[in-house]
Order: sequence, then structure tokens, then C-alpha cells
Amino acid sequence: MYRSISKYTSNLVTFFFNPFTPQFTSHSTTMEIDSRFLSTGLLLVATILVAKLISAFIVPKSRKRVPPVVKGWPLVGGLVRFLKGPIFMLREEYPKLGGVFTLKLFHKNITFLIGPEVSAHFFKAPETDLSQQEVYQFNVPTFGPGVVFDVDYSVRQEQFRFFTEALRVNKLKSYVNQMVAEAEVCLFDPFLLLLFVSDLV
Repeated sequence: MYRSISKYTSNLVTFFFNPFTPQFTSHSTTMEIDSRFLSTGLLLVATILVAKLISAFIVPKSRKRVPPVVKGWPLVGGLVRFLKGPIFMLREEYPKLGGVFTLKLFHKNITFLIGPEVSAHFFKAPETDLSQQEVYQFNVPTFGPGVVFDVDYSVRQEQFRFFTEALRVNKLKSYVNQMVAEAEVCLFDPFLLLLFVSDLV
């Protein structure tokens, strides 16, 4: 018994560390290679699952309260449900998990804040709790470099004070005539209209 286990282990080590050594007869080579790839794949999946289980039990839990997580498949998380329709998924999970819950998508966590009871936290939370800069990087080309989400938090807050003043209701009403005039110029000037359309695309 010991000899057969030793021989099997030795053959396995030889295969993995010296795959170029011929060990098979020609008629069974393909079948044995296929079974070894399958075994290697299963070993890899099992290793990942065991590592996840060990990390779940051994790694110390944070004392902070974290939102509940939407149930999903290991590794891909809730990707399948999310791709079927995020609105349907949100409508299903909101009654079960409440206004704050997390969806795991591969190595990323997406936390949803839904409803009026949690929206204040979304808009008023400090930068240390909810940082907008990472999320809104796609908006940098919209505003340009050095503006809004391309600057650090203190500069962004200063810029937001300017925006807040410029976007008050009485100020917005004063912009209407200027917006109409610019729109009319664009409509009657084909070159400007082309520029406007190319900016949108």
C-alpha cells in the first residue's frame, strides 16, 4: 500500500515538475492528459474555495457594522442577477435587506443606498466615509482637468461653493435668455451645429 502511494506521488511530482519527460504510451496519452487538466482545474477551484473559507473564519472581523450582502455565486458574486436586470434585483433585495446593502461583483463591492432614510448620509457623509473622487473619475473629461473630481477634497468643496451660488433658482432664471440665444445661433449656423453634435458624440 505504502509503495503504491509513494509511486503515485512520485509520478504526480514528475508530471508537474518535468512535463517534458515522456511517461505515456501513445494510445492513452490524450485521455490521461485530459484527466490531468481536469484534475488540475478541480484542484485549483478547491484551493480557492478552501482559501476563501479559511479567510472567512480566521481573518478578524471588523467591529464596524457593515451592510448585508446580496447572496450570489462564489467568485462572480451577484453578477448573473445584476446582468438580468439591476432594477429587478434592487426591487427584490430592498424589502429583504433594507435601504443599505452590498453586491459583490468579482473583486469589487457595490453598496446601494436606497430611500429617503439613507439619502442624507449619501449627500452629507464626510469624505473619509464616502469618497466621490474614485467613483466619478469618468466625469473628468466632462468638466476638464483640475476641476471638480480631478482635484482633492478641499479644493472641490471650494469649487462646489461657487457652483452652488451659480445654480440657485434666481440665477438659473437669468441664464434662460442666454441659453436660447446660443441655441438659436447653433441651429442657424451649420458649422456650430456640427461642432455641437461632434461634442455630444
